[in-house]
Amino acid sequence: MTQTLDSLIGEVEAGEQHLTYEGLKGRDTHETERLVDSFASVLRRMTPAERISASRHGGFTRWERWVWAARYPEEVPLVNGEVEWIACNMADLDPD
Repeated sequence: MTQTLDSLIGEVEAGEQHLTYEGLKGRDTHETERLVDSFASVLRRMTPAERISASRHGGFTRWERWVWAARYPEEVPLVNGEVEWIACNMADLDPD
């Protein structure tokens, strides 16, 4: 039986469901790496479609999107050569 997307994301860290820049501020390097590894283990248990869905529909924070993009660059949707979540906010986005 597969786990739901919410339960996978919820496993990242007890009490720290989402990783953010602010949440990592002041932590030592080993603690930060442990949190990244914890999130990466959740990413490994997700399908590519689940990872894309989490990115598009608010399941990942901005920081978690960058971790995903670094681990699975071939999956990240691009718009005009820019990662989707950045391209969606660009005023000069050319639709062609």
